[in-house]
Parts: sequence; structure tokens; C-alpha cells
Amino acid sequence: LVVAVLCVVLSAPLWIDEAAVKSEIAGLASRATGDIVELDRLQLDYFPLPGVVISRPKYSAPGVAEIQAESAAVTIDLWALLSGRVQPRVVNLKGARVTVRLPAGAPGAEPLSLETADLQLRQVIGQITAAMPNLQATIEDARVEVQVGDRPPLVLQAVNASVGISDGSIDVE
Repeated sequence: LVVAVLCVVLSAPLWIDEAAVKSEIAGLASRATGDIVELDRLQLDYFPLPGVVISRPKYSAPGVAEIQAESAAVTIDLWALLSGRVQPRVVNLKGARVTVRLPAGAPGAEPLSLETADLQLRQVIGQITAAMPNLQATIEDARVEVQVGDRPPLVLQAVNASVGISDGSIDVE
């Protein structure tokens, strides 16, 4: 059995369509959010578990948010890959730079309600959990900038977080 598993792992580069895996990784992120995803360079790894190392990934929701990172390492579920599906299980994002832009309320206008913000957040969480169930992610050494209108931004440096998606919910530490 050990020899059979070793043969499968060592022969994987011969029968796994690398271009399709790379395309599916970008497509998963884009479908989960409906926004723009750019991946600079992808390198497939097969040992000890199949995965992808992405150089300088970028995500953009025009006018709302941008995320850039030095790298992202994505571990792919082996059994899903053997059946022709790409299912990320673990994502490690290093050196992320996050910019969030919130509109400034017009003078005398109603501020954004918590009810509206909650509804929007639940919709995004639903999209992400449907596209990537049972995903675990870590974010290391991130810089987060929140810009509200023309006000000076709120900047958080050296942010580390752990995110788990399971049973349709997202847990953040």
C-alpha cells in the first residue's frame, strides 16, 4: 500500500493537468466573491500534500476593497483532486496588504445601518462558505487600512489571524 501511494504521488505531475488546476484556483476565488482575482505566478507542489504556491495574489472589489499579498500557499484536498476537482483545504496568506474603502455619509444623510451591514456580510459569508467549505486559513503579518471618505485612514500593522470555515459559518481568531 505504501508503495502504491508513493507511486501515485511521484507520478502525479504526469497525469494532473497543471493548467486546469491553476485556472480552477483563480476561478474558485472569483466565483466565491464575484470580484476580480489576479494571480501572478503559481507553482504546483505534490509532496507531502498537493498544493499551490501563489506569488503576489491580488483581489479587488473595485471602489470597495483590495487585497494584495507577498504569497499564498494553498493545500488542496488530495481525494477531491484525484476525482478531478480542486478543493482548497488550507490557505496561508503572508504579507497581506488590505485596503477597505467606506463611503463618507453625506451631510444630514442616514449613516449605514448595522442591519444593512449585517445583511451584506451574511451574503458574502454565504458565497465564501458555499465555494470553499471546510477551509482553514491563516494570515501572517498583514497591514489593514480602512479609509472612510477623505478622512485619514485607520491603519493596523502586523495583523495575524486564523479563519475557519465549517458548517456554513466563519470563525475568526
